[in-house]
Amino acid sequence: MRVTMDLMRGWQVASGKWTLMMMDGPYHRNRVSINTRVRVHRPDLTTLWPWLLRCPGARTDHDRVKLLVGIWRAARRETGKLWPQCSVSAIAGMEIDYTNKLVLAPMVRVGTLPFRLLAAEYGADITYGEEIIDHKILKCERRINDVLGTIDVVEKGTDSVVFRTCSEERNRVVFQMGTSDAVRALRAAQILCKDVAAVDINMGCPKSFSISGGMGAALLTKPDLIHDILTTLKRNLNTPVTCKIRLLKSPQDTVELARRIEKTGVSALAVHGRKVADRPRDPAKWSEIADVVAAVSIPVIANGDVFEYEDFERIKVATGASSVMVARGALWNASMFSPKGKLPWEDVKREYVRKSILWDNDIKSTKHTLKEMIMHYSCLEFPEGKAVIKSETLADLARHYGEDNYYELINKSRFSFGGSR
Repeated sequence: MRVTMDLMRGWQVASGKWTLMMMDGPYHRNRVSINTRVRVHRPDLTTLWPWLLRCPGARTDHDRVKLLVGIWRAARRETGKLWPQCSVSAIAGMEIDYTNKLVLAPMVRVGTLPFRLLAAEYGADITYGEEIIDHKILKCERRINDVLGTIDVVEKGTDSVVFRTCSEERNRVVFQMGTSDAVRALRAAQILCKDVAAVDINMGCPKSFSISGGMGAALLTKPDLIHDILTTLKRNLNTPVTCKIRLLKSPQDTVELARRIEKTGVSALAVHGRKVADRPRDPAKWSEIADVVAAVSIPVIANGDVFEYEDFERIKVATGASSVMVARGALWNASMFSPKGKLPWEDVKREYVRKSILWDNDIKSTKHTLKEMIMHYSCLEFPEGKAVIKSETLADLARHYGEDNYYELINKSRFSFGGSR
């Protein structure tokens, strides 16, 4: 066994195939993975409680939950009480490396915590959350969820979760925001910027809701407002700031906007290779992304028409981009991030359901994601689609996908830690 202190004032306790740092019992009972470090510190930065787990046989969330229940009970016997409250160490100002990264794109009602973790498990290096409007965030408060071991952004006076994250994805999750005002964007970002790896501004959404509110693609024709929003965030946040745009009417217009964005000091620029009027069926214009790459020195993330693992290399070669972002291809089968090839569709769906159960995902979001998967490979009029549509709870989905025992195990483990639901 070895114990070392890293630059983030956390401790690594490693032995064999496992690395684990346990904090208080219930707070991080799900934060165990093979060859993973969990960095934590107490508020007073003086006392740390390492706890070593040896069990090379565990390979799934199901196994880990069972093991962690046992660990927590052993810790109580050892100490005679719950361990002192600890908190995840913030990594203020730590930049993401945007070189040769596979990136999960922001997708509304899809990019919640379970799907982000699913994509990361298959190989995604950076995962964007779904776009959330600044007005909505400003109606929320940040809460620590001791039962799940998550940080939740919740609507004030309710239990409605708007954004949920955890320490496991702290170094790769990007919070994407819709905004049309610099001050409002800053106030919203300050609520959760310490819990994410970067804050991204959506400047490419062509939906009428975004455009009518002066957000998304409406910003593409307002370079002064873009400059105001990005520079305001850069001046006041220690968290990296990025943005995502679409192509403008001409390649030169896109290049000029990209150069202006670069001057704001953003850490990276994602470019979707379609114009506002283009439809998803229209081919992405990789050559126009290449024009942007050639014109700026900041990392450019290329997005558009990436459906297979081999497409990551194809678009990189064609554009010269630093990294590659994928949306629909990952939605249809998140295992496309794996260099080993896609897993069977059925396996990916079931793993998504399990993660939705584990992280108590919103049923509407879970159903929407499953329906999108089903519509690509099958039809909602078939029995599976009808069962998903009729499901009203995660328990209903668990029964349909044969995960009843897993659902019961998770609920029992929550109850044993004083949780509810």
